[in-house]
Amino acid sequence: MLEIYQEKCIHCGGCITLCPTEALLLLEDKLTCDEELCLLCGDCVIFCPVEALELACEYQV
Repeated sequence: MLEIYQEKCIHCGGCITLCPTEALLLLEDKLTCDEELCLLCGDCVIFCPVEALELACEYQV
């Protein structure tokens, strides 16, 4: 799952442009992710200049 920290996001749009599946969208000054489209590739996390994105792993035991 992709965690988005809205308070850190500066709306530069780089992650949106970089996303290979167009899973990221900027709606009403809020970055959103369509989890059905997201591949969890991490490209957006690496690119983000303000560390507003993070991949969160969900483990089942």
